[in-house]
Amino acid sequence: MLVRRIRTCITSLFCDEDTTSGVTYFPECKSREEAGHCGLPNYIENGQAVEFMFKKDMMMDNNGDDKENMAEMDDWMKDKMKDWEMMDDMMPMVAKYECEQGNVMRHTMKEQMGWCRKDGSFEIPFCVPREDYNDVKFQLHNGGNKKMVNKEGRVFGGVVLSMTVNADGEPTTDWQYGCNDRSNDYAAGAICRTLGFMHGARIPVLKSMAKSLEVEREFGWTHFSCDYDDTLPYSHHCKGALFDDAMDQMGTKAKCFDFDIAAVKCFQNSMFNIDVDVRFSKRKIMCNAQASKKGNQIDLRSMMDDIEVKFMLDNEEIETEGWFTIKGKVLRPSTISGKRSSSV
Repeated sequence: MLVRRIRTCITSLFCDEDTTSGVTYFPECKSREEAGHCGLPNYIENGQAVEFMFKKDMMMDNNGDDKENMAEMDDWMKDKMKDWEMMDDMMPMVAKYECEQGNVMRHTMKEQMGWCRKDGSFEIPFCVPREDYNDVKFQLHNGGNKKMVNKEGRVFGGVVLSMTVNADGEPTTDWQYGCNDRSNDYAAGAICRTLGFMHGARIPVLKSMAKSLEVEREFGWTHFSCDYDDTLPYSHHCKGALFDDAMDQMGTKAKCFDFDIAAVKCFQNSMFNIDVDVRFSKRKIMCNAQASKKGNQIDLRSMMDDIEVKFMLDNEEIETEGWFTIKGKVLRPSTISGKRSSSV
C-alpha cells in the first residue's frame, strides 16, 4: 500500500513554474531514499488532499521577511524543518486533508495535516464511515501522588485507563486497564499526545498509584506499540490488540496480571531542554533556569562549567561586570555595565 501511494504521487508530468526554460519533469520510480521525498498521497482512505505545502512555503526569504504564502509554524513544525533540509524542494513536505461526505477523520497530532519524516515515511490522517467510527479516551490515575501533578494542576503520570466511544462521544465500554506487554515508549507518547503532552515514557506502577487499582477493572488492550514518536494511537504506524482477541489467539500466553498494568509519564521535551524565566529590577537581571529531560528535573549546579549565559537587550548582548553566582537555579550578574534600562 505504501509503495502504491508513492507511485501515485510521483507518476505525474509537470513543468517548473519558477523558470522560463521550459523544463519538463517526467515520472521516475525510485526508492524513497533516492527520491528525496516521502510521496505524500493525493488520496487517503475516503478522503483527499486539499492543500500541499513545500519547503519554500514555510521558509523566510533572504531579508528575513515572511513570504506571502508562508505557513504558520509552531515550534514542532520548525523542528521538522531540520528533517526536510535534504529533501527534494520540488515535492511537498506537508499536506492538508479532508474527508468525503459521510466519513469521520482520524486525525494526526496536527489534526488534518500529514507530513514527511526524514526517513522517507509519512504520517497522514484517514477517514472512516461514521457508522464504523470509534475513538479511545484516556485518563491517568496518579493515586493522589502530587509528584505526578504539574504546576498547572494537570496530572502527567499514572496508571492508564481507556474507554472506547462512538462518533457521538458516547461510551461503548467501561474504563479499562491496558497491559504493558510488548509496549514501548513511543506508544506511551501516543497516549500522552491525546492528553495534550508531546512525549511520554512507560513507568512502573508506583505504590501511591496502586490506590487507583482498588477498583476492579478489566484489561481492554495489550501489545500496543508505535514506530515513531509523533503518532496518535490510531496511526497506521501503531499496532495493538484487544485483550480478549489476544487471549483467543494466544491463550494463556497473553494473560496479564496486576504487575502488567500500563502506566506512563508524560512530558513536553524528550531532549535536554532549558526554560528560562527572566526577571529584572533597576540594578539586577535574574534568570530562573529550569532544566529537564523526559520530564526529569536536572540540577544545573552540576553543569556550571558547561553553561554559557548571555543577557540580551534589544537583540544586543549586554556586557556584564564581575561574575555570575548561582543560588539554587538562579543565575545573577552582579551588575550590568553601562545600562540603566528597566526593560529587557
